[in-house]
Amino acid sequence: NAYRELGKVIASGDAAAIKKAGKAFWSSSEEAPAEELKSAGYLLAVAFKIDSKIPPDKIPAVKDYKKMMGGVEKLKAAVSSGKAADAAKAYAASTDFLNLYLDAVELPAIGDSRYDNPDTACFFQCGEEAR
Repeated sequence: NAYRELGKVIASGDAAAIKKAGKAFWSSSEEAPAEELKSAGYLLAVAFKIDSKIPPDKIPAVKDYKKMMGGVEKLKAAVSSGKAADAAKAYAASTDFLNLYLDAVELPAIGDSRYDNPDTACFFQCGEEAR
């Protein structure tokens, strides 16, 4: 959700707001959205290991994770530059990599409506279907 919120700020075109949102997204806190994406994203990717003999770097989901994180790093640089157009272009590119990763870990694309309300987000068997 923090990634989507960052995208909304970038879409506004307000360079000062973009820089401020970027600082919050990439803050040095362990609970910063970028840090959570980095650590939890890797753990989820490794969970898609089929055979214990396969090293993590050979897992397709880990490869997609690394591409995604590369896109996120380019986005960070673009947001830090203060140029709204560069940030928008980098956000679009990083979203493509994020969607590849989400597909690899069997989650819906970032634009899916199930992400709209984080308090009620449900991706698997929810509500009456869970019975």
